[in-house]
Amino acid sequence: MALKKRGDVERDSNGRFRGAGAYQTKVPGPEVTFTPLIEATCSLRDALEDADFLLNNLSNCAPGVPTVIIRASPGSGKSTLQRKLMADRVKAGQNGIIAFHVPTLALAEEAAHHALDLGIEAQAIRGRSATQPSGEGTMCAKADIVNRASRLGISVRDNFCERKDEDGTVRRCSYFENCAYLEQFTKNATHRFLATTYMGLPDPSGTKCTQRVVDETFWREFVKIHDFEATSFTVPRTFMSSRRASEHADLLVAARDVFAALIRGQSPLALPYTDEDYSKFEKLEWEAKRSSEDLAPDQDSKRQRQALTKAEQDYRKVGSFSALWSVLSAAKANGAKVCERIRLYQADGKHMIRVMTKRQLRHREPMLVLDADADLEIMTAIGCNVIKKHELVLKPNAIVRQLHDNRMCTTSLIHSAQLRQKWREIIAKEVLVDRLGQASGVLVGASRKVVRAFFEDAGYKFDGMSDDAVSRFMLDTALHGAHWLWLGSRALGSNRYENCSSVIVIGREEIPTQALEDLGAALWGDIVGEPLDLV
Repeated sequence: MALKKRGDVERDSNGRFRGAGAYQTKVPGPEVTFTPLIEATCSLRDALEDADFLLNNLSNCAPGVPTVIIRASPGSGKSTLQRKLMADRVKAGQNGIIAFHVPTLALAEEAAHHALDLGIEAQAIRGRSATQPSGEGTMCAKADIVNRASRLGISVRDNFCERKDEDGTVRRCSYFENCAYLEQFTKNATHRFLATTYMGLPDPSGTKCTQRVVDETFWREFVKIHDFEATSFTVPRTFMSSRRASEHADLLVAARDVFAALIRGQSPLALPYTDEDYSKFEKLEWEAKRSSEDLAPDQDSKRQRQALTKAEQDYRKVGSFSALWSVLSAAKANGAKVCERIRLYQADGKHMIRVMTKRQLRHREPMLVLDADADLEIMTAIGCNVIKKHELVLKPNAIVRQLHDNRMCTTSLIHSAQLRQKWREIIAKEVLVDRLGQASGVLVGASRKVVRAFFEDAGYKFDGMSDDAVSRFMLDTALHGAHWLWLGSRALGSNRYENCSSVIVIGREEIPTQALEDLGAALWGDIVGEPLDLV
């Protein structure tokens, strides 16, 4: 579909299309070259072997992480075939340490089990807050505290696990010797399967891998949106040392100047500050945060919680404020006239500042990306040096029907019991048709909150259960005769649909236009000579 001109199709207040249905267009759709199903496995094998050869024989000296992209249709078997090829290489004596990233722990465990069956020394890495394989407690005994610290950017290893002080004293957590999280890294696995979130974290094993395989999309791990009240940005930093009073005063004057420029609709880059000034303010913000000196691995949980409570008062604001100065410094240094990664908006009657930032890839090992939707421009923006891209598109093999044309936003579905009842009737019909036919099952997909609402309608109580426990229950429990899955990371890489006679998708996860533009600004904003064209 295509628009003849802006306004042909009505949008809502958030820029989303208002469900006017399909419409005719005179513009032809792009031609797609489909790979015949009989040739798919052979073509995919050739692409994966070519990728392995290129990543092991690098001659390209261009900056960035050497990357090969395999854009193969969902269900083509790219992940499974990649593991088989890795097993063949192991049998052939090709040694190497492989980190295989997937969206969730559940998929990591599934992939690790498959790799073990193929003869690979494989292991699924569980996060600190994950349940132990035995089902008894979390992998880290202090998971709740550690997660709070991690969200603030505090080093978990140095402040909660083990640290060697300047005087040579080694300080360790009281659970260090029997820590389930640390113990998993003592195994001699050559292939580690772990969640995509680890792409932005230090390697938990401490062992440098030779190659990374990333299954499904991962770039959102490197984009961060900061929101904060404008008034909090312009008031004194009560936690700043009195020794920096003069610099503190300069920072506050600059903060008020930036806010005033945004209010006037002008670019802060027109203010009389240099990129060095903005960089100085960024460093000053970070120096003003409460340091983690109050934290040590051998402290008891009560003292660590107290230290974190103090830190949480300042860390988030400091992180957001410093991000703003960093964005201004970079834009000024590049000669930009307009800063596209900072904007002012209103929420609940308050002026809010949004700062859109991105990080470059943390890990530098050669990388194979298995993602049907991998985008070359996004990959390049986060630091990939894409040396080759393979395309393999299978012809769709499903009949798609629209069963309902009511408004299907998450809010409507959660708050309307009547709307959910209409969907239960549709689900019951599809389950009956399935049982009278191939009896292979029906899968229902919606947002997680909507799925939970259906379960609660059926009388299930989740009070006192952790989110992880609720998720496992809903995934493992048939409701109204159907299996359930929610949109987002849980559905990425999942093949639960492949043998079902019917898949019902309730609602949609459509990001508002403004949110999409903010992501775009984070990735490509402030590039001189390439202004963003916004809706």
